[in-house]
Amino acid sequence: MAVLEACPVCSGQNLRDIDFRSKQGLGEFPIRECAGCTHRFVTNGPSDEDLQAYYDEFFRADQRQSKPLGATWRDRALARTLVHELPRNARVLDIGANFGETLLAMPRTYTLEGVELSATAAAVAARHRRLCIHRGFFETIAPNLPAGEYDAVIALAVIEHLRSPREFLGQVVRLLRPGGIAVLTTGDYATWNVRRLGAAWPLYHCDGHMHFFSGKSLENACASTGLQVYSRIWSGPNPITYRLPAPLGRPLHCRTTSIALPFLFGRRPWGDLIYIWCRKENSSPVCDT
Repeated sequence: MAVLEACPVCSGQNLRDIDFRSKQGLGEFPIRECAGCTHRFVTNGPSDEDLQAYYDEFFRADQRQSKPLGATWRDRALARTLVHELPRNARVLDIGANFGETLLAMPRTYTLEGVELSATAAAVAARHRRLCIHRGFFETIAPNLPAGEYDAVIALAVIEHLRSPREFLGQVVRLLRPGGIAVLTTGDYATWNVRRLGAAWPLYHCDGHMHFFSGKSLENACASTGLQVYSRIWSGPNPITYRLPAPLGRPLHCRTTSIALPFLFGRRPWGDLIYIWCRKENSSPVCDT
């Protein structure tokens, strides 16, 4: 990966070096921050070959592949945020589909497709008759998917792994119907929990992470490609739950609780994971990718 001299979100060139590095199993990488949109990113990340090998090995070791798979409580909670917004026969694409659990939470009347890089995870997901799984890098597969045909595109913990977030979002916009919905989640470093953890925040050091968003930089990236954010929640430890014993605190600030009951803690930027719901504008700007 070439050293980036401009922000991959806003193209700004007023960058500063962060005083710690992303220490991953795939290598140790410098981090820079854009003064304009506050986006942070590694300047010389892992190769495509290293990423492919890592994801294959990661899912090969996942015990879920040997068990009957179904939607989790988190997946069902997420699906409930969408069903009243989508037509009965909606077409849904999940980018980074893993073993297919999120798609399996959707109503049986939906047409369900997924994109998955890991050969192991893609093979497991493809066992489900309801799912059509495309295996490989999304950047390679996306141009072959039909433009303007999807009612919803989901990408959970994906955008931080990609080379170009704006190009990725531009493809999402191309795939969505006018008024279609995109659901994204990623880490948000501009939150209470990350300020508490500082450089020890685990998402700075996860294998394959090339981008570290703030809520501002994520919404900036969406707006620049024609996605209008209409809802957002945060999940993760907050000033109340982090003091509680783990058996009580974790259920209160977990993703399922935050999605299903956002009025408890999810509306404030406390937890370090952000979920956003966006709608494709009827007249979207051309994304220069």
